[in-house]
Amino acid sequence: MACTYFGNCIYFNDTNHLTKYEHPFNQPCPFTPYSCKQYIKLLQYNKRDLNEEENKIMYEKLKMHYIRYSHVCPWGRNCNETKNEHMRNTIHIPRIMCSDVD
Repeated sequence: MACTYFGNCIYFNDTNHLTKYEHPFNQPCPFTPYSCKQYIKLLQYNKRDLNEEENKIMYEKLKMHYIRYSHVCPWGRNCNETKNEHMRNTIHIPRIMCSDVD
């Protein structure tokens, strides 16, 4: 049975919920939303550094983790990315975005 929240499910860390309902994203990373160092590194990765072999290897390792596990998208439901890979590998939970004055 499909989860009524689809890719916006806030119960991504509830194993009973994940077992009972189907979701459009992969198994969530146990460290998401804020403690996955690999996902944070991937988001901050500078693709210009991929010219160096060592950086290429590191990027590929980070990418494999990203593909295996889903993570919470920093933009939540305000995300504009529609690529299949992003939708399959991220969870778009409702978030209150900070204003520019904060």
